[in-house]
Amino acid sequence: MASQHLPPQEDARLPVLRASADANWRQHNPELVEQLEKSGSMNRLLDSAAERAVNVLQQAEERGVPANQAEELANEELYLPAQKPKEPQDSL
Repeated sequence: MASQHLPPQEDARLPVLRASADANWRQHNPELVEQLEKSGSMNRLLDSAAERAVNVLQQAEERGVPANQAEELANEELYLPAQKPKEPQDSL
């Protein structure tokens, strides 16, 4: 039985997913977050990531994918790869 999907912007999970992405990005990619905030694109990109994650969850639910697997798929839309630590420079 297919469920009727709300637009991502009306799905109650959207703000939760957006907040999760924001926290993750800030923790694991602080330099990128700083650049995105300076350019004014941080909010737009967080909104977009959360909307994509909601779409993934809705599609997974429609296909009967187990909740934990659907969440893993959605997380791929939310989380950025961790920022690589800077390697120490040799002092001469």
